[in-house]
Amino acid sequence: MSKIIVTEFVSLDGVAQDPHKWSLPFWNDKTEKFKYDEMAATGAMLLGRKTYEVFAAAWPSRTGNFADRFNRLPKLVASRTLKTVAWSPSKLLAEPIADSVAQVKNSVEGAIYIHGKSGTFTRTVETRVDRRISSSDLPRRPRRRTAAVRRKAESRT
Repeated sequence: MSKIIVTEFVSLDGVAQDPHKWSLPFWNDKTEKFKYDEMAATGAMLLGRKTYEVFAAAWPSRTGNFADRFNRLPKLVASRTLKTVAWSPSKLLAEPIADSVAQVKNSVEGAIYIHGKSGTFTRTVETRVDRRISSSDLPRRPRRRTAAVRRKAESRT
């Protein structure tokens, strides 16, 4: 049975939004090795609609060992609004999503990674997520924090 693992980039001050806009300058050999090892352990990706749409727009045209592997992996897409998924190999999961995820866990060899996350999507599968936290050393994001992150930080003081 596959494990489901959430992987995301989070700055030390809690920002996870749009990592493609801020995390790349902080990549180093350690980060690259971590992501390559993570990709080697991946049997499938479990994506919500927004992440699927962002990835499907960006990854198919990329090449290289990492991109080739990323593009070949099965993409399991949880969406109530998408009717089709074109980025191959992709599969729309049937409702209820949590039940579909439970079934898929038995058929995938390797870990199932959730790249990025949204509250609704993660809550849908959270009872099926194997608790594991992996982190990379990313400093504070040099841009302004979102209102939600500011409110959370202010509530702690």
